[in-house]
Amino acid sequence: MNITEFNPDILVPMTLLVVALFAFRAWLVHRDQGRKALQQTLRAAMDGGAELPAEVWSRLVAAVDPKRLDLRRAIVFGVLAVVVAALGWLLPLQDPAGRQAFLAVSVMPAALGLMHLVFWRFWHRG
Repeated sequence: MNITEFNPDILVPMTLLVVALFAFRAWLVHRDQGRKALQQTLRAAMDGGAELPAEVWSRLVAAVDPKRLDLRRAIVFGVLAVVVAALGWLLPLQDPAGRQAFLAVSVMPAALGLMHLVFWRFWHRG
């Protein structure tokens, strides 16, 4: 394939992946801003002398439990890998490079999901 050739068949699937990545990034930024606002609110309450109830502390501790987060991330990355691979097989692409691109992209979330699953299973004991 010559570098000067333009293949519009691959443009739509790649645009879909880029938009999905930008949407995921926007969700991460939004989540981070919410956590910072919660931290500032709790810090202001504690500086003001307010006592936080035990249920608030237990919810905060459960929200950052690494074992639970690793399992959640393993599931999310695994589902993402399956969805991207299924899109590659189900979309009617006329160029085989498009299908191979989808399958190649699905390898990264599959590897991340497997890594988090291993962490969940073997790293957090006790």
